[in-house]
Amino acid sequence: MTGLSGALVLQNNAADDLAIGANGTFTFATSVSNGAAYHVTVSTQPATQTCTVTNGAGTVSAAHVANVSVVCATNAFKVGGSVSGLNGTVVLQNNGTDSLSRSANGAFAFATPVAEGGGFSVTVQTNPAGQSCSVANGAGTMGTGDISTVAVTCTTNAYTVGGTLSGLSSGTVVLKNNGGDSLSRSVNGAFTFPSAVAYGNPYVVTVSSQPANLSCPVVNGSGTISSNVTNVSVSCSCASGYSACSWACVDTATDSNNCGGCGVVCPANFACSSGGCVAAACTTTADCTGGDVCLGGACQAPTCTDGVRDGQETDTDCGGGTCSACAVGQHCAAPSDCTSGVCASGVCQAASCFDGVKNGSETAIDCGGGVCGACAAGQACLVSTDCQSGVCTAGFCH
Repeated sequence: MTGLSGALVLQNNAADDLAIGANGTFTFATSVSNGAAYHVTVSTQPATQTCTVTNGAGTVSAAHVANVSVVCATNAFKVGGSVSGLNGTVVLQNNGTDSLSRSANGAFAFATPVAEGGGFSVTVQTNPAGQSCSVANGAGTMGTGDISTVAVTCTTNAYTVGGTLSGLSSGTVVLKNNGGDSLSRSVNGAFTFPSAVAYGNPYVVTVSSQPANLSCPVVNGSGTISSNVTNVSVSCSCASGYSACSWACVDTATDSNNCGGCGVVCPANFACSSGGCVAAACTTTADCTGGDVCLGGACQAPTCTDGVRDGQETDTDCGGGTCSACAVGQHCAAPSDCTSGVCASGVCQAASCFDGVKNGSETAIDCGGGVCGACAAGQACLVSTDCQSGVCTAGFCH
């Protein structure tokens, strides 16, 4: 008896039982007559073992039979299952030592059996390129048969696409990946598209829209996915026809704060056209600011010759202290607004000899000049007839 690790029962000629619990020689208790047959079999196998008999049958021929051999071996069974979703080559391992490479979906079994009652543990030693494989029903204790329920499922990895946006001074840049995955960015810095791309598939990053004053080319924007992409570069700068002024891209041909060059500011009510400041367009004076008026469709500073009552004028091109005095019958706000020096009820009045104002041809208030009565002593005069005394000396009546 060899290889025994438990207890078994041998039987001769289906009747003589012999229980054995250790390796070594054995002898049945009941002898067999000379010329009679013998047939040794295993009546009861030891737990977790299978024992086989060699030289176990024959005829007794005038001597003891001592060459019956019983060899016991521990039962062992295969561990296996199935692989699905595989697109490359996966290396599986059982109990950390027995490796198995698979390049196709379907059933598999490890080459080395595992003893009954022993443990098994199937793991993924090496994943396929671009895939991740998981194991279900991969660990347990061996029973009395092969294991075929281990399930290895492989899925294709997906990776993100992203990079860095720089130079965006205002507005929004809309990026797209592969023409569909859209991402809007209004600030500089790192970005990542929301949808991952499967391993081995292409990615193409483009600019779907950008501010009119910027040009935002893409660098490192295309390739084939094998890992997360982080080096896409979108760098914005001033578009053709725009200049960088105070961290902004402006059109110096039309920007009133940078007209013809950075920092050149057009005055109030002036617009920038072709790089020069011109009077701003208007429909009415209400469209203008700073006291300017709307003349000929453009905001302009009021003048005393523009044929319009504007600015501080009390009537058209007169009065208000900025233009010449107004004629009789024109509007006024004060005597100084009138050539006659007389403003009554908001209208300039004609000069008279009783208005208390030196006006008309008078040499003094309401006297002299040949129109009104003569002036008293001490009042201004030009000729002797301007004076009651008839004497005009050095411009005064005596």
